[in-house]
Amino acid sequence: MLYVIHAYEQIYGGLHGMENWSLAECSSIEEANEWLLENSMDVITSYSSIIEDLEQTVEDYKTDDMSEEEIEELRYDVYNEDIDGAIYELKEEFQKDYTSKDLVELERELCNNPEDFVETYCIY
Repeated sequence: MLYVIHAYEQIYGGLHGMENWSLAECSSIEEANEWLLENSMDVITSYSSIIEDLEQTVEDYKTDDMSEEEIEELRYDVYNEDIDGAIYELKEEFQKDYTSKDLVELERELCNNPEDFVETYCIY
């Protein structure tokens, strides 16, 4: 199955280009969700402003009596709570008989205008 993965994070919600659009060939929606989680975390870790905001949140919730392990668990939770995005399944007529060349063309079209691509090719 082909899916469009729109990965971003919750602080900026994809504003200022802080997002990632990709076309993913996945065996299930669960696999597509894994792509979303990974791509969203890539967005989060690619921008210092996001990291600074999340680290400030960690500092706000951290207490003096927390162990290093507890602080790392808190950091893990804060970063994971910031993950966000959307998954769109391509319409059935675009799921059949595609080649590698077709995928390259579809990805190029997705990158050029993702909103129109989703409207044209996806179920939503």
